Order: sequence, then structure tokens, then C-alpha cells
Amino acid sequence: MIDNSVQTIKLEISFRKKLRKPTKMMTIKHEFIDALGDPILRKDVEIEVIDLTENFAEKFRALVIRKNIAIRDVYDIYFILKNNLVKIDNELLDLILLKINENAEKKFTKKDFIDFINGLEFKLSDLNEKEISSLLKSGENVNVKEMVQMIIKNFEGLEK
Repeated sequence: MIDNSVQTIKLEISFRKKLRKPTKMMTIKHEFIDALGDPILRKDVEIEVIDLTENFAEKFRALVIRKNIAIRDVYDIYFILKNNLVKIDNELLDLILLKINENAEKKFTKKDFIDFINGLEFKLSDLNEKEISSLLKSGENVNVKEMVQMIIKNFEGLEK
């Protein structure tokens, strides 16, 4: 309890295919306080996390494999790209293709991936800004079309 009301934390547990990159320990720096303003946890907590590039590749796997595109995956990819948290190169593209092909019914190629990225705007045309608002910080605004354009732009150099 934080303020004498029950609070919830959402945990997602995934039984992913084999991880390709090693996990690492990360410290969660928190600001959880009780009603008196005292920290609930006396120290920061360490948890095991998957590598960000692997998570990024998993987001693309989900976009390609899912029947219905989840806007949260598009936003996560956009956020990672906007903040330059991964380097877009052929090594990352290989990891993305490896992840997609773990689930694909037919081999998904580099050309298939680039075509998928270039067609993303059409696939998202029925989504609107309201669907993404639950993912955003208070006062933050994003435009779905701009998010897609950023994703396309970041992968343009790998088309050759």
C-alpha cells in the first residue's frame, strides 16, 4: 500500500524462444513512498533483464507474427529509436529476422522485412491517437504517422 489504497503492478511473464543475447542484472531506482513520505523499499532492487536489442527484435517479431498489430509494440520501437537506444545495423537486422523466423510459417527474408516496414503505415491506418494515449506520460503526445515514418527512416539504409 502506498496511500492506504491497494495499488497494482502489472507483471508480464513470457515463455519466449531461446534468448540469443545474455541477460544482465539492472538496478531499479524507485520512488515508492508510503503515506508519510518514507521509502517503502530501503534500497534499490536488482532484477534480471533481457538485452535491449533482443527486446527490440522481439517487438518486431510480435508486429510481424500477430494477427492484429499492437500499437504498444509500435510505440516501444518508436521510443527506442527516438532515444537512440539501439544501433540499427545488419547485425540487429539479422537478430530481428532470426526472431521472426522462430515463429514464421515461411522464411521471412530481409526484403520481406523491409517491405513489411514500408507497409506499416497502411497496416496502422485504422488505429488512432486515442488508442496510444494509455501508453503515454501525462502531457505527452505522439502521432502514429510520425512514429511509422521514423521507423521506416531508421531502416532505409539497410535496404541494399
